Amino acid sequence: MSAKILICLNPFISHFLPMIPFMKRLKEKKHTLLLMGDISLKGAVEAEGFDFTPILSFSNDIIEDMQKKKKFSEMKELYLKLHQEVHDKLLEFEPKYILMGISRFHLYLKPALESNASIYLFSLCCGIPFFNRYSPPITTDYIPKRGFWGQIQNLKLWVARLKRKGLNVSVFKERCLYPWNCMRKMCKKKGIKQRFGIDGFFPNFPILILGTCFLEFDERENLNFLGVDIRTDSESYEPISKSKDEKLIYCSFGTMNHRYKNINEFVFQLIEVLREEPRWKLIVSLGSSIDISSITLPSNVTVYKFAPQISILKQVDMVITHGGYGTVKESVNLGVPMLVLPCIYDQRGNAARVHYYQIGIRDFMLQIPRKRGKEGQSKSINKEHIKEKMNEILYNPIYKNNIDKLKENIYRQNELDEACERLFE
Repeated sequence: MSAKILICLNPFISHFLPMIPFMKRLKEKKHTLLLMGDISLKGAVEAEGFDFTPILSFSNDIIEDMQKKKKFSEMKELYLKLHQEVHDKLLEFEPKYILMGISRFHLYLKPALESNASIYLFSLCCGIPFFNRYSPPITTDYIPKRGFWGQIQNLKLWVARLKRKGLNVSVFKERCLYPWNCMRKMCKKKGIKQRFGIDGFFPNFPILILGTCFLEFDERENLNFLGVDIRTDSESYEPISKSKDEKLIYCSFGTMNHRYKNINEFVFQLIEVLREEPRWKLIVSLGSSIDISSITLPSNVTVYKFAPQISILKQVDMVITHGGYGTVKESVNLGVPMLVLPCIYDQRGNAARVHYYQIGIRDFMLQIPRKRGKEGQSKSINKEHIKEKMNEILYNPIYKNNIDKLKENIYRQNELDEACERLFE
């Protein structure tokens, strides 16, 4: 039975792209979709064939700037206009289901609670997205151990996150004001409890994970996983020539490469490895922050400003990545082992899962040093260290075998179809 579904988008194109396979599957099942979000997303959303209604009273840049300056009281008028506009659009569309991001629910929740729609939250990260004893916050490197002491360590890491995102003075001050105080009262009236997640407290609605349970440490909670389907039709397939004995490597650090303080040094050293290894070919996606104009490239290195990633991943033998969940899912989907060099946020937890399932290797040579703990400390960058890791992935079959088995398990489960049929009547 078809239903009207309103999907409230986070204000970032990088958050919209991973949702496309899920939303297209809903359309295939004859549901009527309307996407809502920042006007900057209009072109990308409509290019994928979805109906879109922009929120004209909302500007993510303005809200983030006011949050940084702690102008919480002044934000009330902005939120009031935003929520009135969302309220009017809900009256016009009358959705049966409303989906909103777990990290941006405050942009949409008040008017959603005033409707009769069923509300789902979605998470773009893997990991159990709330305080629990089985799985640590996705922002940590920790791989949980079995048994009592492993659960204690998980709880300690969650308590540390709670102190940072739930109990500090600045967060407490903001959450006492509109719209947080209003949403809290509405949830209490409706009997909706609060949970704590990596970005703070949120209402306890069903959660959709845009990922697979097969990349979790211990899937104990009743979450709804949507698998690792990717946009395989999004780019033209251009074959890359290579001989039988050559290995093809792809390197990309996504939109996060500006976060790495020593990213240029790493790419320089990586290119030097390729200069000494004619049997390997390297494709590098430079992004906006990597500058290699000062060096001469060997003939086996090709650079893009922004590469057609999926087309390339279909052909390579390994990928060097920052560990964003999008690239991890694409690599699993296409059976490509990874060398993951995490920096911040969920990259650490993603890298831990790659290591845990032995579908690649994680290394901390680019990670921002932490104040505590040895594992998170950055290692020196040198071509011998890089070459050692690449050799291990390229010539030890365990990583390719493991990722192929993981891929088979994921597709046998068919998480996306199962979740769509169960959640949307």
